Amino acid sequence: MEEEEEVRDPIDLEIFSINQIGEVQILFSELLESLETVGKGKLTTRSISNSLVFDIRYLCMIDQSQATPSELQKIPKLRNWWVQNFTESEVILKLNFTNPLYVSTGEERDILRITFEQPSLFKSQLDGLTLEPEYTIEGKIPGQMVSEEEFKSK
Repeated sequence: MEEEEEVRDPIDLEIFSINQIGEVQILFSELLESLETVGKGKLTTRSISNSLVFDIRYLCMIDQSQATPSELQKIPKLRNWWVQNFTESEVILKLNFTNPLYVSTGEERDILRITFEQPSLFKSQLDGLTLEPEYTIEGKIPGQMVSEEEFKSK
């Protein structure tokens, strides 16, 4: 009798939380190799921030078709983002919005869509398996607060 080969579950990532100051916690389904190991010492959280490792899209759910010109000026946009922390079990991103007080103010919460453009950087410690190509996750963004810098400048 022939033995069936076990099919391994793929690596899974999940947006565990998005808080009101734009921090996004992404958890890994298993321990991954460190950024230093997969990047052969050349990658840091700073070097992969705003890079081609992640394609981060902010989807504003406000119906813009009926908005006045002054309302359109208030519609938030994702100004920039960076990687705050990258460990073997999670990655923490920081989002920076224009007009953060208008994030998720419509009937539906706004959406964050993250596509992992370089799956080889997300490698299992167990057997070297990497993320599937174009792996994408989504999460709903809560209302945001004004950053400390913006608050101090007002």
